[in-house]
Amino acid sequence: MSQILLRPAADAVHGIPRQFADHVTECRLVRLEADGTHASGGLQVSPPDLSAHGAHPAHDDGVTGGGTREGATGGPAAKERVHLPGGPAAKELVHLSFDDAVFVTRWEQQDPTHYTVTGSWPAHTTHHVPGHGTHYEALTVAQTIRQASLLLAHTAFEAPLSHATLLHTFNYTLNRAAALDTEQATPLHIDVTATPTTVRNKRVTALHVTMTVTAAGPAAADGKVSGPVLATGETTFEWIPPAVYRRLRGAHHQPPSELPPLTPHLPPASVGRNRPDEVLLSPTGRPGEWQLRHPFDNTVFYDHGVDHVPGLVLIEAADQAVFTTTAPMAGTAGTCDCDPAAGSGYRPQPATTHTTFHRYAEFDAPVGITTERHTTSRTTTRTTVGHQNGEAVFTTTHTGPAA
Repeated sequence: MSQILLRPAADAVHGIPRQFADHVTECRLVRLEADGTHASGGLQVSPPDLSAHGAHPAHDDGVTGGGTREGATGGPAAKERVHLPGGPAAKELVHLSFDDAVFVTRWEQQDPTHYTVTGSWPAHTTHHVPGHGTHYEALTVAQTIRQASLLLAHTAFEAPLSHATLLHTFNYTLNRAAALDTEQATPLHIDVTATPTTVRNKRVTALHVTMTVTAAGPAAADGKVSGPVLATGETTFEWIPPAVYRRLRGAHHQPPSELPPLTPHLPPASVGRNRPDEVLLSPTGRPGEWQLRHPFDNTVFYDHGVDHVPGLVLIEAADQAVFTTTAPMAGTAGTCDCDPAAGSGYRPQPATTHTTFHRYAEFDAPVGITTERHTTSRTTTRTTVGHQNGEAVFTTTHTGPAA
C-alpha cells in the first residue's frame, strides 16, 4: 500500500503540531474574512484578523478559517471561478491547512447539475500488483471525492465558508483494471453530478453528489477524456450556520482543551502502514475488535483542530480493520512495501466501500471498532461498525472478490 499521503507536515508553533497551534495561541491559525473569489480563482480576503474573538472551530469537518459573507444565494455560479493558476484550488475551499494536500485544481459547469473538476494525484498513489491489477491508496481516492464535493459546494452552490459541513454518506468504488504509470503523477478529470436535496430560503443547503474519476489522457476526437476510469464516488452532505451548529453540538462544539491519551497501536505492517503514527487501531485482546486511537500529530488525519473525529479518519480506521482481517494469498507478492515479509502474500483490496455516519464520534469516550465477515461464492463483504457509549457512530461496508 502506497504511503504517499501519510507524512505529517512540519510543526508550526514552537514545536507544536500545526493543527493544534490554536491550543497554544489565541487564534485558529489565521481567521479569513473571505468576501468571495477572484475570477482567477483565489479567495478575496481582507487583511488577516488574529483575534480569537468570534472565531469558530472547524467542522467537516469544517474550515480552518473563521467567517465569510453569508448573503449570497445558492445556485450555480460562473464557470471556472475558483482555481489557482498553475496550482491547486485554494485550500480553504476544501477545508485544509496545507497547500500540498490539495488534489483538485479547477472546475467548470456543463449544465445545471453537471460539472467537471480537474486535479492530480502524486506519483505512487497507485501501484500494480501482478495478477491482481491496480492497488489504490484508498485514502487518496476518498480525499479526492471529498475535495471535489466541497469545492463545488463553496463555489457553484455558494455554501458560506463559515458554515459547518455535516457528512451523511460516503461511498466509492475502485477500478482495479485501470492501467497507470505509477511512477508519475496522474492528472485527473472528474465528471460530477451535483443535485440539490434541500433548499431553505431559496438557498441550497444540501447536496447529493456522484462522480467518476478518470485519468486525464489525451482528448479523443469527440473531445472526451480518453484515460481509464479510476474510481467512482457518491456522497450526501449539508451545511448549517455556526449558530445552528453550536446548538446542535452543545458542549462539544469546540475542539477539546485536553486531548485524549494516545493508546497502543497495532503493528503498522498488520494494517498496511509503515509507521505507528499512521495506525488508527489499538488492540483489545478480542478477535475482530479494536479501539480507535488518535495520532494527532499526523496532519493527514488531523489537518486542523476539530471538535469530533473526522469522517475520513473513521473510514480509514475501517479500511485498516479490513486489511488486518484479510488473509494473505499464498504464493503472491506482498500488498505493500511496509510488509517486511514480502512472502506473506497479497491481501485483496475491497472494490467498493460504503459508509453511513449515524452520529458524531467524540474525543471524550472510547470508540470501539468491530468487523464481521460474510462470504458468498463470488464476493466477500466485511461490515465494520464504530460504537461509542453504546451507540453506533458509523457503519462501513467493504465488498470485494471472494478470498
